[in-house]
Amino acid sequence: MYKLYLSALVLGICMNMGTLKAQQKLGTDTREATRTVNIPVEACRISWAESYKLEEENLVFKNKTALRFSVRAAHSIEEQDIELYINGERFEGELVKHIANPLKADQTKKIKVIKNIDLKFDLSNKYCGEEVSAQIKIKKEGALKGESPEILLRYKCKAKLHLVTIGVKSNLSYTEKDAQDFKKAFLAENNSKLYGVDGLYLDEIDTYHVDGEVKKSDVENAIRHIQNNSKKGDIIILYVSSHGYIGVEGEHRIQMSDFRVDTENPNVAKNSSIEYKRDILEELDGALGHKVVFLDLCRGTQVRSGLAYPESKKITTFWPTQPNHVSVEVSSRKHGAFTAALLDGIGGKADVNEDNAISLSEICSYLKEATPEISKEASIIQKPDCTIAPQQDFIFYKY
Repeated sequence: MYKLYLSALVLGICMNMGTLKAQQKLGTDTREATRTVNIPVEACRISWAESYKLEEENLVFKNKTALRFSVRAAHSIEEQDIELYINGERFEGELVKHIANPLKADQTKKIKVIKNIDLKFDLSNKYCGEEVSAQIKIKKEGALKGESPEILLRYKCKAKLHLVTIGVKSNLSYTEKDAQDFKKAFLAENNSKLYGVDGLYLDEIDTYHVDGEVKKSDVENAIRHIQNNSKKGDIIILYVSSHGYIGVEGEHRIQMSDFRVDTENPNVAKNSSIEYKRDILEELDGALGHKVVFLDLCRGTQVRSGLAYPESKKITTFWPTQPNHVSVEVSSRKHGAFTAALLDGIGGKADVNEDNAISLSEICSYLKEATPEISKEASIIQKPDCTIAPQQDFIFYKY
């Protein structure tokens, strides 16, 4: 069996006397503390030092989380003997193990001492901003030889904004410009500081823009990009400007640039368009992060009576108009009426509480107010459709 000692800043689980020195690193702050603690000779098998964030420029593992364990053992320990468990399950991700000090024989106690075992790993994709438990186990030939107490740690990480903008070229005049200008609004210098959900700071914008001759595969690649790069705590914003229509099965579809209809083969239309429910909602549903969709397109003038439009509790969708209504472009603004109101809103007009930031509830209220006024130029009253539950609301834009 292994006899191990604690070396951490937060202690209080042991029984015999001993003096330990521990180091905690948080950001660029390094502090040392010496403290007398109680150590149970038999109960403590593996000990731990608090998790810390690696910030030194010369470290290969910058921005990954590290745990440091201190161990006393009667037998040697190899890196392959060390396993990490997160929330009770063996960690299967990339795990870098390092025995910081060589084994030293202790002639008096006839044991070998490993002062530090460092584990470095990345939890950002699953546990960003959450409190999780971590535990180390040492096994020899499959047999458990020692395990640490469960360590509670909060993996703090910086979140990212994933902005996907799609302007589908068609007989409409401004779809490409709609998408281009919406993207530009987020890249403006005065919007360099974005604030996300749960107090996470958005320090990076990941953009994916497609316009011109947009095909179904282009949209699929954009969605796949989100799935592969998003993590918990991120914000995902998908914007699409195009034609919308109702398919032969009553489903809401979005036309691509190569859209055409073959009365004898319905698959022709399906292959040159995307389905809102299957290709957007269901695909985004599995992506990590807080998801928002803005659609500037007609909402189906041929919709069957009583057809329910699919929605998702995990995705907030801003529709440009009510079911069974059209969306219009406004030549004086060189935008769709909905997009013109959207750009005005994030430019500051939606900022009701004057905090230089726009929340989902603020932009929803403003769109309902401004879009009908802007659309009057096209001799139509266009009324956007959006509902923001309190638990869905957050700031998505700062100007």
